[in-house]
Amino acid sequence: MVSFVGRLSEIRELRENVQQHKIVVIHGFKGVGKSSIARELCRQIQQPYYWNDLRNINTADGVLQHLLSNFTQEAAVLEDKRALLTIVCENIASQGCDLVVIFDNAEDVIKGEDSAFFVEIILSLSHLINTNILVTTNVMLPFHPDKICDFILRELCFKDSYDLLKSVCPTLKDADKICAIVNLCEGIPLALVLAGGEIGFLDVDEVIYLLSHHRLKVLSSDCYSKDEQLEPVYKGFLDRLPTVLEDKLAVLNYIPGTFNKEEAISVLGVTEEGSEESMQIFADRHLIATVSEERYNIHGILRDCLNEYFKIKDIKGVRARFCRTFAVILKQIEKKTETKDYAEALSRVSVEYQNFRKLFTDVIHCTEDTYHVFIDLAATSFTGESILFTTMANYDMGIHFYEVCLRKAVEYKEELDEAKVLTGYGKVLTNIKGDYVRAEERFQRAMDIRRRYSKKRDYFMALLCQSYGWNLGCQGKFVQASRTH
Repeated sequence: MVSFVGRLSEIRELRENVQQHKIVVIHGFKGVGKSSIARELCRQIQQPYYWNDLRNINTADGVLQHLLSNFTQEAAVLEDKRALLTIVCENIASQGCDLVVIFDNAEDVIKGEDSAFFVEIILSLSHLINTNILVTTNVMLPFHPDKICDFILRELCFKDSYDLLKSVCPTLKDADKICAIVNLCEGIPLALVLAGGEIGFLDVDEVIYLLSHHRLKVLSSDCYSKDEQLEPVYKGFLDRLPTVLEDKLAVLNYIPGTFNKEEAISVLGVTEEGSEESMQIFADRHLIATVSEERYNIHGILRDCLNEYFKIKDIKGVRARFCRTFAVILKQIEKKTETKDYAEALSRVSVEYQNFRKLFTDVIHCTEDTYHVFIDLAATSFTGESILFTTMANYDMGIHFYEVCLRKAVEYKEELDEAKVLTGYGKVLTNIKGDYVRAEERFQRAMDIRRRYSKKRDYFMALLCQSYGWNLGCQGKFVQASRTH
């Protein structure tokens, strides 16, 4: 068994909470270490404690029988739940010492029909002078009396993750490889312990590769019990969701990066009231985590499980909503780049970077519903160009975006759209790649199309003339450049 590592600030805060409150409820993501920190807390405060593992117990009677077995070593058969509770309280009060009663893995009873009575149980126990209550759960209580203190347990910080992995695998010395494994385990103690356990059976580089490409599988080895395998733990967690919430979470998972509430509601595509309610349920069950004041995310390992087991039913509709949502956001950001809010706009681009990348790569799924979204991006999105071509590694992806847009314009027989895309394509080749010759060829094709519509004078014609002239000027063809205006 791995000894407890880190969490110094969390333990300190929990100890203060236990001193100030009779009931403390530890909330957190599945596998984040709620049970471990509860055990460590009990070890440190050095009071007798009574551990009640409520996993798979979803009735008040089951909870009471657990308590009875702890304090009377026998079961009692009474139809009146409150009579049973009275017996439990009398036995605890007679212990003659201060003690802690722990209800571990309480989520099943909290989600069950007896959730209100479970709250009554812990409130009744808290009235005993000698008793403190500690609850661990991955869901919020249905209602929240003032005397209950909530403690949200987050993922391990980088330093604690690093130290935990080193404690599991002390022979591991390469700091870069330790950091790679730590980052891939995303602060989940169980994942770090399992990954460390594989080192020795596998080379460190093999472990890193497998975590990068098959994380769920490598952390679900048959060498471990089902409760210690990541895949069954998280799949079981998701399987307990109502089907309607499973479907909505799968849709939300289509957003690859962090998201705010408005973005989530838009991609979910249901009424704002219904989406607000779903978002609150996801937050209460720790299916989404708050990463900043207004932004949320789905944990990477939970995303792995969603991708593996939960398919989006209306994938075409979800893609269309995603593309329209983030294309509008990109346009809003572009408007800000021309104002005093320039720095704020650049910051938002950084925050939305993963989502914008997916927006551009989703061009391969372009349909009539999203055709004009992509054509507009290819023709006018200056911020989009910087996202697509930030590094040479992204360059091929960016070129592919313009090529697909061109094919779609030809497929839909929209010549003016073809000219728009060719203009955007030429700008990229000129300003980012510096390939003036290839860019000139695209501008010339766009100009040939526009000449067939000589009476149509609009913004896109002006943009073509300006961009074509700039390209020719960069090549020293100043006379030709002047003729494009």
